[in-house]
Amino acid sequence: MDLAKDLGFTGVDAGGLAQAGMIETVADAVRFQILALGRTPTIALSLQELEP
Repeated sequence: MDLAKDLGFTGVDAGGLAQAGMIETVADAVRFQILALGRTPTIALSLQELEP
């Protein structure tokens, strides 16, 4: 995990295998949308938590 932090990545606990699989499926859908817009599939994505 230290190497990931050194590279600028932040680990996220997605819970069990089923939840992690759902997150991966949603990420795939986002990647397909990016491709449909003509963007590169290697585009970087980030998440930001918004205040309520």
